[in-house]
Amino acid sequence: MASVRAAFGAAADALLACCDPSAPTDVSGLDAGLRAVEARYHDAKPALLAAGADTRLALTDMTQAAAPLQRTAQPFHNSRRRLADGREP
Repeated sequence: MASVRAAFGAAADALLACCDPSAPTDVSGLDAGLRAVEARYHDAKPALLAAGADTRLALTDMTQAAAPLQRTAQPFHNSRRRLADGREP
């Protein structure tokens, strides 16, 4: 579970670094970052469900573990893409 969590965190950190509006825009890196977050989320989901089923993880912890960060990654990505395209975030 720790390795899944670490991989998800690393992917999220990389995506957020690409979303920095003061940094040059790397659209391919931005898109790859979002795909990596989504892939790591899909990797984490079965591990979270298994931990919940085995009662190693409480239901509230299971539902709060990765989903909020995954749902937050998409708006950051979208805003940065809009800025890169010269549109309002």
